[in-house]
Amino acid sequence: MTRTAGLPMTDVWADRVLREHGVATVRAAGRPALLIVQMETLELCHHTPDRNYRPYLHLSGELRAIRPQTPLPFGITEVTYRHGDGDTVDAFYEFDDAQLVELTRKGYFTGPVILPEHLVGIDWELPATVDTLLVAPDAADPAAVIVFARVQDAAALPLDLENSGYDLTEYVPDPAGSHPTPAPDALARRLPVRSDPLIPLFGEEDYRLPEEAPRAAPAPTPAEPGADALEPALRQVEQEIAAERDAVRADREATAGTVENLYVARVARALTDADARDTAAGAGPAADRDAHARPPALTTPAHRVPDPAGSGPGAGLPGPGA
Repeated sequence: MTRTAGLPMTDVWADRVLREHGVATVRAAGRPALLIVQMETLELCHHTPDRNYRPYLHLSGELRAIRPQTPLPFGITEVTYRHGDGDTVDAFYEFDDAQLVELTRKGYFTGPVILPEHLVGIDWELPATVDTLLVAPDAADPAAVIVFARVQDAAALPLDLENSGYDLTEYVPDPAGSHPTPAPDALARRLPVRSDPLIPLFGEEDYRLPEEAPRAAPAPTPAEPGADALEPALRQVEQEIAAERDAVRADREATAGTVENLYVARVARALTDADARDTAAGAGPAADRDAHARPPALTTPAHRVPDPAGSGPGAGLPGPGA
């Protein structure tokens, strides 16, 4: 029996080993194994309505060891983990029909099912399938084998009575012995009995809803005072902004090296010359090119000062005559 300390497959060294050249590695995937899990929580849950709220147990704990059914390469029979280094294993235990009958007999539908506390804090043996990556030992230390392991479905490990061998209904306490069901006549003696008729506190008229009064149409919202006087001022501001934007664009068109200057000198001029040739040939002006006679409007705010020549978006580009 050869035991060795293991590392999770998510460790950074596993990726480095796979990328290194000259490192002898052996893969062993899909090996059935027995997991040693120190159980930390145990919770009774229920499925969704499509499964009729069928109960199941959610178990969660830390992986402490892996015992493959057949030895891994280099004779490894057990991979162990230090406390805090093992992956978290979440398992879901499904009850079969016979176990549900036993849970019902133990009061599943008549009261809360209390799971014993001694089921947590101990090691459980859970069946699983593991993938491993082993780094071959060197000649100086033949026993030094590095094992990276990954548990398949570690976040949703399926369990039941057949594959785990655990009948968890046996650990559910039976309240029948400690809390006997009282006899029917004893329950009858406990119920209070009234001889006088019950008088309701509210009459039928108290339950009648008052007729809903018709709702009045909402009054129109009065216009804000001075709104009409602001419209001419707003239009004047818009005209000033548009004039300033045109001035900025014209200035940038005349500045060598800017995008606007390159567009007017090369693109718009070429389109204008092409229209002139078409007109001379009798084909008529190209109406679809008129939209490109000038560059598109700038989106730069009007208050910004145009860039000097050589410092704008077209800095370093040749001028129109290049």
